[in-house]
Order: sequence, then structure tokens, then C-alpha cells
Amino acid sequence: MKKLTIFIFCMLISASGFGQIKLNLFNQGKEYLNQGNYDLAIEKFDRVLDMDFRYAPAYFYKGKAYLEGKKEYNLAIENFTKALKHNTTYPEAYKYRAEAYSKINQPEKAEKDKKRLEHILSISEIDAVTVQENETAKEKARKYLLKGNGHVLNYMYDVAVHEFTKAIELLPDNPVLYYSRGEAYFNLQQYDLAIQDLNKALELKTEDFPSHSGALYPYPQNEDDFMGWFSEDSAHRLIGQAYYNKKEYDLAIEKFNKQIEKSKYGTLSYIDRGSAYLEKKEYDLAIADFTKAIEELPKFYEYYVYRAIAYEQKGEVEKAVADWRKHYDILYRKQLAESIAP
Repeated sequence: MKKLTIFIFCMLISASGFGQIKLNLFNQGKEYLNQGNYDLAIEKFDRVLDMDFRYAPAYFYKGKAYLEGKKEYNLAIENFTKALKHNTTYPEAYKYRAEAYSKINQPEKAEKDKKRLEHILSISEIDAVTVQENETAKEKARKYLLKGNGHVLNYMYDVAVHEFTKAIELLPDNPVLYYSRGEAYFNLQQYDLAIQDLNKALELKTEDFPSHSGALYPYPQNEDDFMGWFSEDSAHRLIGQAYYNKKEYDLAIEKFNKQIEKSKYGTLSYIDRGSAYLEKKEYDLAIADFTKAIEELPKFYEYYVYRAIAYEQKGEVEKAVADWRKHYDILYRKQLAESIAP
């Protein structure tokens, strides 16, 4: 048991943090899936789900492995259904579950999923939205924003950037447009462009774009002109995460400090900042932040692994093992409750 524990921690330490470990395993699973190695792909996705049983993309790709590779259609349906449980607007999960239902001769269920898919895709109104020459700049920008948000919903971030850019050309002083494009750049891992846009969004907070409870509302006096909102602390967090991914940890901590200052709920802020401290090998500060997060959400099992990594790297192995056990204890009870739920 001791050797197994040491092995697990060695695996954990090899990555740059719990979230990065999950992402690495997920990407490995996708690579195996693309190579046609379905058993290894499923194994990787299972390891991701051991760490985060609510991670919808892992269920989705596991379902694809069962559907396309192993032809085990009932298991495919089970995984697509779990993906949809944790993300009800996951278009591809409906699409592939419909295909799996068709394979086992359940056309009514397949048709239902196809209709749900049509409904989700119609939320964005991408195809239906047309920009007219005689419309005002605000009207045109609102439509480009709507189209961009629709592409984000379908994970087409590069196309979304194109739509947001057209909106910004029409309304260059609207912070929501910069935030939206910055978030899309972040998802494309174009971190410098993301930081640039997100900082621009924060700079545009003026009397015309006041802050209310941490949220920025463009054109608040006229509901007809309302184009959306974003929270100031979310912008700081995304910038901090971008710096973190660029391995610029001091700048990341600076932004996470801002996030803590602006946010009413500090849990994720402490995890973010603690992760940056961990990379800087400032273990006491990392442990303090992870402990604050655990105190706020003691049943959130992932947080114990963050602290376990910090304890292990500091050399406090017994405390690390205790946190790792706590993680699995909570995870097991959650999965058991989910398995017996109606």
C-alpha cells in the first residue's frame, strides 16, 4: 500500500498541478482514441473521471470509444447520458447518443435526441441571424455577438473570435465584446491575445459602464441596448490563469490577489493562487490557500489533492497521504450516491 501511495504521488508531482494532470490524461485519451486504441483511451478517461466525476467531455469521448470502436452501444449510451447530466447543452452528446440508439433499434429515442440537438443548435440562431446594411452599429454588433456566443456554445472558438472581432469594429468601446473575445482566445490557448482583450475590457469600466456587485453592465440605463455582462473578478481570474499557463507565476498571483479582492466567493481564488504558489515552491503559502478553500467547501474532494501535492513536496508525507485518502473517501461516497440515485 505504501509503494502504491508513493507511485500515485510521483505521478501527481510529475505534472504542474491537479488540473494539469487531468488535462494531460484527457488529451492522452483523445490521442489513443484517434489512433484506434480504444481500451487504452477508455482507461485514460476513467482516470480522469476518478479525479473529477463531473467532467462531461471525458464521458463523451469514452462514449465515442464504445460507440465507434468497441461497438458496445449500451455502454456508449450510458456515457453520453452521463455527459449530458453534467452538461445539458452538449450538442455532440445528443448527436452520438441518437446514433447509438439507432444502432440498437430504438428509433423513437434517437428521434428525441435529434430534436433536442436541433433545439440546442437553434439557441444560438447562428444560421438565422443575418446582419442588414440598414441596421445601426449597435444592432449589427448585437447580432455578431449572438453569433459568436452560438459558436462558443458549439466549441468553435476560432469562428467565435471572427464574429466578436466584427462586433468590436462596430463598437470599439464595449467591454463585453472584448471580454467575450478574450475568453474565446483563452480557450484557443492564445494567452497573450486573451490577456490583451481582458485587460481592455477592464480598462473600459467608466461611468458609462459602471460596476455593480462586481459586474460590468454596458448601457445600463436602456434595457433595449443591453448586450450582456461579465463579472470583474472573472476577468481577473482568466488573466491570472493565462499568466499561470504561460508560467509567469508572479503576474498570475497579482491577478489572483485582485480576484480575491473583488470576489464575494474566495474558494476558486484560493485554489488558483495556491496553485501558483505551489509552482514557485512556496509550500506554506500554497497549503494555507488550499486549506482556506477546504474550509469553505470541505466536501469538495478535488481540493484535498491540491493540498496533498503541496504537503508531499514539502516532505510532510503523512499529511499528504491523509488528504489523498480523504479525497477518495469523499469521491467514493459521491459516486455511490450517484449510482443508486433514481
